[in-house]
Amino acid sequence: RFLGAVAMLALASLGAAGVGQIVNPAGRNVLRDVVEPPIELADYPSPLAGYRGWLKNYSDETLMTVSGMPADARLGLATMDYHNGEVYTVGGADNESAAGSFARVGDVIGVQQSGEEATVSVNIEGYSGIWLPSTGFAQSIEFEGDRQQALQTSLAYNGATGSAIVLNGLQAGDAYELHAIVPQNPDVDDLKQATISDVAVPKPAAIPDEIQAWASEHGTNGSTTMENITAMQIQLQKGAFSHGLENETTSLAGHSSFRMDSMFKVDSLVGDDEQYAVAFAFALQYIGVPARVVMGMYPDEGFESGSVELTGDDMHAWVEIPIEGFGWVPFDATPPEDQTQIEPDPVPKPEPKPQVLQPPQPIEEPVELTPEVQPEGGTMDDEEEGFDWLPIVMTVLIVLLSILLLLSPFIIIGLMKLSRRKKRRQAEDPSARLAGGWHEIVDQAVDLGLEVPRGVTRTRVAAHVSERYPQSRASDIGQYVDAGVFGPQSPPEDEVETFWSDVDRSVEAMRHEASFWDRLKSRLSVRSFMRNRSARRRTR
Repeated sequence: RFLGAVAMLALASLGAAGVGQIVNPAGRNVLRDVVEPPIELADYPSPLAGYRGWLKNYSDETLMTVSGMPADARLGLATMDYHNGEVYTVGGADNESAAGSFARVGDVIGVQQSGEEATVSVNIEGYSGIWLPSTGFAQSIEFEGDRQQALQTSLAYNGATGSAIVLNGLQAGDAYELHAIVPQNPDVDDLKQATISDVAVPKPAAIPDEIQAWASEHGTNGSTTMENITAMQIQLQKGAFSHGLENETTSLAGHSSFRMDSMFKVDSLVGDDEQYAVAFAFALQYIGVPARVVMGMYPDEGFESGSVELTGDDMHAWVEIPIEGFGWVPFDATPPEDQTQIEPDPVPKPEPKPQVLQPPQPIEEPVELTPEVQPEGGTMDDEEEGFDWLPIVMTVLIVLLSILLLLSPFIIIGLMKLSRRKKRRQAEDPSARLAGGWHEIVDQAVDLGLEVPRGVTRTRVAAHVSERYPQSRASDIGQYVDAGVFGPQSPPEDEVETFWSDVDRSVEAMRHEASFWDRLKSRLSVRSFMRNRSARRRTR
């Protein structure tokens, strides 16, 4: 049968291989070879999460050299429109925004947009990452240098936000020329009469409660939405500026919901672009204004003609709001960098009043206190708090449960063997109790690792056990059991009880002759149960 099965499998394999060569075409057409999967930016960390790193590690280091930028333009890196509770990120495919939709493009993009044309040259030095610094809406991006082909083929662009990424990543020595159209920003007078565009933006996972309360107080009193936006912007700019670096006011990095909620729980706001931009975006979303956060670079004095070296200190974050007729317009809510602490509001001085001679107060009799109003000896603050026993009790319970879990195999198997022994010793028939005692000895030998032969007489089994464990007296006990089980009369009750004492001594002798590890393994061994089960099957 074995040779026949092997032959059948061999013939089936040869047949399948032959049929496969006939049926399969010469070439394979795989869908992934012709369909490019979408770019999922969720696989990359949010650039805003590393905002403080640029300021701390690259404060005086040149990240890139830029020329040709309009004076009041900004060099954007990433446009983020969704806060997931931890970071502001680019909305993915599951969100209702197009900010996360990037498509592969060539060197010519040609996005339709009105504004000022600009040709910007960028030379990368200390900067690295997948986000390509750009401004406005790109018409073409042409790379230069040794990695020109690798960068050009991995370029992807988002026409809705004007953001670009290079999946192969920018590094020192890369250079490119950007032809873009930069929209004109409205002036202050235009914004006074501006109308907010109805643009779909993903809702944050959760707006912190403190910011909701703050926005209700400062962003709902104006007669127009634009007045509410301006009021909140001005109120945020009254806060203190700090990167949280050495010799600066303490200001933790990050912009999670917890971090932003903590920022508004104190009397004075403290933070930098990362916190103020996110707080402004939260407040705008709360009052129903679509907003997104942009991270990018620009010098504080604006771009000058010629080449401008941008360092880590030039990294910024701001908020963009859609305005009808102007598109997405940048708004800054960060206080000036030299506004490092909040001056308290001046306390008005009381106006002096003319001095008037007051009549003397009448002498009052001392007040007698009734027992009900006698002063107490101390206050609640003076009372010592009671010791909290809960952590200690919980720790002890966990330790005890862990120990119990580790000992559970020993306990369960031990109870099973104790139940089996009790059943054997309390059998109604004295002969059955004798046989049960013999099985107890054999089971102990099996659990200690002895291979006891099956299907042979009790005499041969006793000889096999005595050979391995001479002090067990297995041969003598086996002969006694044979005489009691197959004899003409049942053994007396007192002899059976004495016999079980011999069984206990025999079991203890075997354990004494066995090694420590064999004794330990016998506690967890279930070989005797398996052996008895097999014996019952053969009997049936």
